[in-house]
Amino acid sequence: MQEKPIFYNFAFLLDLLNFATAVSWFFAYLALFFKLKREKNVVGLSLQTLLILVVAECNHVIITVILSSHYHVKLELDFYLCDCLTALLSVTTFIYIYNNFYETYENNRDTFGLNVTNFVICWISKVSGSANFNEKKINRFHPTSQNFFWLTIYIMNFFLGSMIFFLRKSSSPPIISFWESYMDSLLSLALLPQIYMFYNKKPRRVSSPLAHFVAFILLARIFMLFYWILYPLFKFSIVPGRRLHIFSEFLNVIFLTHFMYYFLKSKLNGENDISLPL
Repeated sequence: MQEKPIFYNFAFLLDLLNFATAVSWFFAYLALFFKLKREKNVVGLSLQTLLILVVAECNHVIITVILSSHYHVKLELDFYLCDCLTALLSVTTFIYIYNNFYETYENNRDTFGLNVTNFVICWISKVSGSANFNEKKINRFHPTSQNFFWLTIYIMNFFLGSMIFFLRKSSSPPIISFWESYMDSLLSLALLPQIYMFYNKKPRRVSSPLAHFVAFILLARIFMLFYWILYPLFKFSIVPGRRLHIFSEFLNVIFLTHFMYYFLKSKLNGENDISLPL
């Protein structure tokens, strides 16, 4: 007989961590809507990041439904209140911003992956003997790279997701296991375009609403990190890929530690906006 987890009678505390994650997501998007109401624009916001959050959150819901069916595990209320509502909030926010504020979007700054894509395409053009583009022209990018650079992070994530897939142990079907690995690692990289955009401008000052958007998402990831770490202390059931979730959430925290240092430093100094190093 399986030994009862040490905090089995206090499992509601673990559920509170899950709800705290959803509340943090809510406040993250609330910060964005506050920016829209106050500034009437999305200046400084990365739509690459928003799209990645939509893709990752929606796929997480789909994967959870498939796995629950595969393992005959009933989905609890917290799945609908936390996971589904978070995904719905992500989709709604992206569509609303795209339809109403796209004209204020700084696509010339939201260019994470452009340099890498441009280098690869120019190299391919050079090797193939193409004369359609002169790489000696200063401050010019290959037209193809300007159309497809946003795919860079998804391609980068293929290698990270593959590494996680081969290292993890899962009883799930291989295609589901890889899909889950890919989406978990993609969520880890989601805020890289946003952080890159913060640094892709001088002076490097981030408005308070945008800074709080990032801060609340980081808080959500911290809550979820502790959720997965503490899970065996509260629950009987074994979750496939738990270590994967811990690893991906830890990556989230690591990627954002640098930004959060300056966020907290600015707040402790009583500054409204966040000053980043040159």
